[in-house]
Amino acid sequence: MSKMIRLTKDEFRVLEDKTRKINKELVRLEKSPMKESEMLHKILLDAIEKAEINRDGEVVLGS
Repeated sequence: MSKMIRLTKDEFRVLEDKTRKINKELVRLEKSPMKESEMLHKILLDAIEKAEINRDGEVVLGS
């Protein structure tokens, strides 16, 4: 089942910048670059695994 997620312009700009930076490194390592959607899926899965609640009741990314 697929769902859509909306990003703000700022969120998408940050994603584009991070994707560009990581893709430069991937190319340098002779690996295939990633699309923004692939990058976002990877980041979301990793972040969800690390999501926790701190003492103040805020959602934070643990290790």
